Order: sequence, then C-alpha cells, then structure tokens
Amino acid sequence: EVTLNMDNTASYNVLEANIGGAHIALSPDGSLLYVVSGSNVRTYELGNGFINDVNIQTAGGQNLSGFPSAVCGVDGVLYAGDDGADQVYTINPLTGIAVPFGPVTPLNGGDLIFAGGELWSIHRGDNKAYLVSDGGATSFDIPAANW
Repeated sequence: EVTLNMDNTASYNVLEANIGGAHIALSPDGSLLYVVSGSNVRTYELGNGFINDVNIQTAGGQNLSGFPSAVCGVDGVLYAGDDGADQVYTINPLTGIAVPFGPVTPLNGGDLIFAGGELWSIHRGDNKAYLVSDGGATSFDIPAANW
C-alpha cells in the first residue's frame, strides 16, 4: 500500500505473503487480498493468512484459466481478465463462479483499472487503453515505449 503525501513524499506498508506468480486485487476496505493465478482464486485475509482457495469456473462448470489481470471495484466486486478469450469476468471469490462482464475486449497481457468510474483494459501489445463496457470501441493511445 502506497500513500502519496502532500509534501511530495510517499509512505507505504508492506505485506509479506508467499503468493507466487499471481495477480492480486485488494478489497476496498483493505482487509482482503484476492490472489488470482492459473485457474484458482485464493483469498488472503490480512492478519489471518489464506482463508479460501477455489477453482474459477463458469456457472455451467467450465474451468477457466489464463488471467493476467485482476482488480477489485469500489463495490467489492472482483474482476479478472482472461486474455485467451479476451473476456473480463466478475468472480465470486467464495465459490469461484465467473460471469462474463461486458463484451469481448482486447486484453493481451494487460492490466485492469478503474478510472472515472469505468473499467478499462490496458493492452501492452498495442499501447492502448480499452473501455471494457463497450468491448474496446472506446480507446486511447498510451505513449509508452517499454512496459
């Protein structure tokens, strides 16, 4: 956790947890860390360690994997992007049930972020940000040479 201070300094807290090569999302209240890797989502409760580990699958039982990004909305909903399917899902961290969110959107190895109340995908392959709710019809360039 990093806090930008008004005097142009930053203060931070460090969480030490063995989460491996996973993608993480922090709950709005800062008490839970969702760890998405492979086809599982694990819930890490600050102060108590891992409290849940479930397989990510559709309501019909189809296993899902390949999530290069995860983010938690201000409403506490966990979102993760499957870059093989170019699909963002909401994932219930207790059951692992994933529901498609929005239409297919470019997701190549990118990140999911909220800006202006909207969910965006940052696509590293073509240096663009895509609005998830419209399948990337709304986008803008990110002038970055190296990620």
